[in-house]
Amino acid sequence: MKFSLFATVALLAASVSALPAPADEASYECHKTCGTMIEDSRKCAEGDSWNQDCMCKPGTPFFDALDPCLQCGAALWADYGKYLEPPLGFCGLPTKPY
Repeated sequence: MKFSLFATVALLAASVSALPAPADEASYECHKTCGTMIEDSRKCAEGDSWNQDCMCKPGTPFFDALDPCLQCGAALWADYGKYLEPPLGFCGLPTKPY
């Protein structure tokens, strides 16, 4: 009985450790892109809102980083989303990663 219990525990431990690492870890470049979007939205802040011309138009740093950030940012969104969703919503842009 002791051997079978030990063997079962060892087998379970080996199975868990053999699982692949999560594939949703964000790259440094993704952190940089999405983090810079947060900084850019703060630069465009006006009181409790944002300057639409500064942030919501093609050619602005915030707007131009949108696709790269949303393409890579799923793993970051629990931390970064609370800072990006309000300005993205203000601009009428997607507020969740693709």
